[in-house]
Order: sequence, then C-alpha cells, then structure tokens
Amino acid sequence: MKNTFKICIILFVFILLLAACSNEVQEPTNEPISEEVSATDIISEKYNISYDGYVKNYFRTIDVLYEKGDNYELYTDEGMFGFKYTVISDGGDTLDSGYLQSCDFHYNGDILVLNYNVTPGNLWYARYYDVSNCLVSRFFPRPVAQSGRMVAYFKYDSDNDRSFLIVQDVFDTSKFYVEIDRDFSSVVIRDYAEAEFLENNTKLKISYWIKPDDEYVTEIINLKKYKN
Repeated sequence: MKNTFKICIILFVFILLLAACSNEVQEPTNEPISEEVSATDIISEKYNISYDGYVKNYFRTIDVLYEKGDNYELYTDEGMFGFKYTVISDGGDTLDSGYLQSCDFHYNGDILVLNYNVTPGNLWYARYYDVSNCLVSRFFPRPVAQSGRMVAYFKYDSDNDRSFLIVQDVFDTSKFYVEIDRDFSSVVIRDYAEAEFLENNTKLKISYWIKPDDEYVTEIINLKKYKN
C-alpha cells in the first residue's frame, strides 16, 4: 500500500511539472531567437538536412551576394550565418578566398583590409592586401593602428606573463619588426588602446595602460631608431 501511495505521489508531481513546462512554453517572450531556431525558421529547399538536423551542403548555400568592391566579393547564406570571401588583385588574379563566420572589408589608403570577427567576445583579426602588387599578409590579432605597410598590435607572452607592443611591416618582417617592452598592464590585451602612425609612419602615437594601477598614459615612439 505504501509503495502504491509513493507511486501516486510521484505521478502527481510529474503531471504538475509537465503542466508548468507547457505553460512556460506558451508564454510570450521578447528575448532574441536562438541561432538554431532561426535556422529552422528560414530553412529552404536548397538545404540538404541530415536525419539528426545537420545541414550537409551548407557551404554550397553561401551564394547570396552580400557586398562587392573593386577587389573583393562577399557572399552569405539566406540566414547570414556565414560568409564566403574572395579577394582579387588589380590584374584580376585571385589573391585569397575562404569562409568566415563574420567579416567585413574596407580600404585604408591603398591597402584593402579584411576584418575577421570572432564571436562571442571582443577578439578579432585583420588581414591586409596590396592588390596592386599581389601581396597578402597573415592575420593580425586586434591591431591598434595600421598605415600603409605598417601595423601595430599587442602580443601576450604567457610564459612570462608580459605583454609587448609589436610594430612591423605587414608583408615582410625583414623590412621592419620591433618588440617594444614597457610595464604594460594586462588591460592592453582585454581593451582597445588608441594609436596612430605619424610623420610618414616614422612615429607611433599610442595610449596604453601601465602597471601597477592601470594608469592610462600616452607616448610618441620614434620608430626611426628601431629601423632594421
């Protein structure tokens, strides 16, 4: 009898939980729809869906022209969940292509810049193209300044728990590369420091945080003394 009573109590609690979940689902919400739900809502016949819900031909569906410039083309899919990019030189040669979750292009002088955003978080990378001379850089983490062939960014040395300011030629480190050591606070990795190249890229004006109190200071660094 006691066992029967316990089973009845368990069933009664289970029914109450089901009712509560049902009411919760029916309540309206203003929260943004998740990516999974959005993908389901906008799914079209072009998608080849596996039995467990994966899109097997996703990359082939990135065929909607999102943006086109003189030296690049950017395509996305119907839900804008990913992008395919192609970079073309002034002579018509393909310099680079690939797939990224989120990216955009802009010109900085004669240099074409690809910004690759890593989400979630504030991490992003930049790649540079000299479309006239068919030059392609590597990806640089969160550059604080770029002008012509010069770029400045912070690099964290986890072995020594120190940050360094790197200034270099974006295409060829043999032309210019220097690691500048200061008492940089860890904030320079987490936040965005203001910087700009001056006087035909011979100087770098930069504001940054220093230890031990995260004081924000501004310095003009003469790059001529570091010239290779």
